[in-house]
Amino acid sequence: MTQTRPHRPTMPLHLAPQQVANTEDWIKADGPNVPTLDLLIQTPSLHLMPGRPGQLSVQIESHTKHPQVAWHIAITGNFPQEWLPESPKTPSNTQVIVVPEQNPTEQQSQKAGSEPWKGLPSIEDFLDENGAPKDVIGCGDRREKTFTFSVPDDYFERQAALGLHQPKLPLNYTAEISLYAALFEAQSHKIVLAGFRTIQLQVRPSSPYIAFLPAIYQASDVTSRFLAIIEQAFDPTVQTIDNLWAYLDPLTAPEALLPFLARWVAWPLDARWSIPEQRRLLRRAVELYRWRGTRYGLRLYLHLYTDLPLDDDTTPESQKHISVVENHQTGLVMGSVEFAQTPMLGGGRPFHFSVTLRSDRPQSLDESCLRTIIDQVKPAFCTYDLAVVALSEAQEEG
Repeated sequence: MTQTRPHRPTMPLHLAPQQVANTEDWIKADGPNVPTLDLLIQTPSLHLMPGRPGQLSVQIESHTKHPQVAWHIAITGNFPQEWLPESPKTPSNTQVIVVPEQNPTEQQSQKAGSEPWKGLPSIEDFLDENGAPKDVIGCGDRREKTFTFSVPDDYFERQAALGLHQPKLPLNYTAEISLYAALFEAQSHKIVLAGFRTIQLQVRPSSPYIAFLPAIYQASDVTSRFLAIIEQAFDPTVQTIDNLWAYLDPLTAPEALLPFLARWVAWPLDARWSIPEQRRLLRRAVELYRWRGTRYGLRLYLHLYTDLPLDDDTTPESQKHISVVENHQTGLVMGSVEFAQTPMLGGGRPFHFSVTLRSDRPQSLDESCLRTIIDQVKPAFCTYDLAVVALSEAQEEG
């Protein structure tokens, strides 16, 4: 007896060769006595922040055995040339070898408006002060050069940059990096375009959040834009916390917070006081509590309201802008009778004092407000007299 196996369907599998895209978009000139230099740039884009220098690192690797090959890098593009101090010079008449053919990647780079053959450097750019070749590279060597871009601090605040032809402020620019090689021969010198590449310059506002991420995430524009959304939502709260002291200081707090600060120190605000006067009062409210019921406390309170100078103790009382004179006459005291040299029955006003204000503008002082201040500070059993005189009259009497 024979046993048959169950039928199992099969699927044919065909292996196809994998094609890897060519990511090198620089021009390589291969020919006799022509140097072969590789232009290496690690990043396809560079983030620039206003007020902060942005550095671009360019590496050059040589694969030629030519005895003397000097290299020179020129960066052009549609960005403002003042951002890069190492801007190219005016071209001169020099024999140039143009790369004959381009691969598809290179053609795509040139379609973007890149014209590396315009603005070629002169032979002087490859020589030092003594006329000797500079920046010479040998076979197998690698050199590196750093370019620094500087965007103005007020880039996003320049409204004059916007016009009819430019309704929006540009944020993305294209930088064209050209690598030139100079061949120093016995009778003639030649300049060769050995490498070319374009990168994107992305101007973005400064973001402290992106600095907390690793470098691989900082290079992504998508990550920085995503963090900008979170930063815009949380930045007002962070700024409020950083400047919390300014909200608690009566001199710098918003006007809407003054009633809150007044309740915080249990001090009633008077509508007759101006906003600057209320700020000065709340700033020293605790000090007024400490000196309440004393002559210094009364003079300090009147100083905050009238803004008159608070003279020191060396100034005579009759010349002070805010004068408080106490009356020490006690008259006749029953129980323990004491007579002075000139006794007087029923005379004198015990616990009485006089307040005199000497101002250049006495008419600007509200007498009702002054009496409210004195009644608020003085002891309840004391009486007083109030006089507001012009400073010129007080000086004539003195």
